[in-house]
Amino acid sequence: MQKAHMTARREWYRHAHKRRRGSALIEFAVVFFLIYILVGGVLVFGRMLFSAQTVNQAVDAASRELARTPLPPTATFEDVRDSTAPPTDFRTRVYSEDWLAINITPWVNAPGGLTLYEYLDTLPIPLVNRHLIPVMFMQQVGNLVLLRYPGALVTSATAPSTFSVEVPVVLSEDYDGNMSIRWVRVLEEIDTEDQPGDNTGPNPDAFPVNSPQGGVAALRLNYPFQSVMFSEWVGDGVIVADDSAVTAVNSPNGTPVDPGGVAGPYEGQFGLGRQFVLGTEVRPYRRLVSAQAVYRREVFE
Repeated sequence: MQKAHMTARREWYRHAHKRRRGSALIEFAVVFFLIYILVGGVLVFGRMLFSAQTVNQAVDAASRELARTPLPPTATFEDVRDSTAPPTDFRTRVYSEDWLAINITPWVNAPGGLTLYEYLDTLPIPLVNRHLIPVMFMQQVGNLVLLRYPGALVTSATAPSTFSVEVPVVLSEDYDGNMSIRWVRVLEEIDTEDQPGDNTGPNPDAFPVNSPQGGVAALRLNYPFQSVMFSEWVGDGVIVADDSAVTAVNSPNGTPVDPGGVAGPYEGQFGLGRQFVLGTEVRPYRRLVSAQAVYRREVFE
């Protein structure tokens, strides 16, 4: 009788121990998930704040230097930004879309020499582009290694790397992956028109001195923040990463290029990124950060 009693007690303790182990496993899973959300949120939104501060300083420098650059009084900002000929030196001194994707393959293939920043100092990178280097990232594209600005990679006939970057602004989306986007330039004029830069409506561009504003360097810098830790969510679930379901309402300044990576926050033809969640390719958490600066034009050609 006593032996049977001892056996029953041992059996009870054994089952109780298993129950405690199971409870501990569930508690660990819950606590670990909460810690992941907390730490992930701090890292993700901390990086967003850092990026916002960086682009805010960059657009302030762009607007200030544009206001002080000797330019034709009636020139539009688009003339200044996109012209490859004199009289403007804005593209060589202040900002150029040709340096939004920098070929650093020579530096990668020469280890043990210069640091990355020392190598970049040997290149004729304009002022504002240098301001943007802290938010750039490395990406392998074919045989090239690029240090590039976030967004979509597009071809360029004038850039030393043969690539530049444009920003896709998401207008609508659903969890099946259907998206409508509008292309915008990284640096653009603050414009009241439906299509920035068209200058045909009742509110013309502010940069020419014969505009109602009398000559104002009013610029916006667009930064597409996309997370490596969190996924975008809409309606009933996460958004499937399907580039074939993306439609654009306008054309970019170049041909979009798929870098060819498996996963990443800016992979894909449209730079919208893709992540793997439970075996499914989904879009990363995404927000458009835009910084603005306005200066009155001080110098004219």
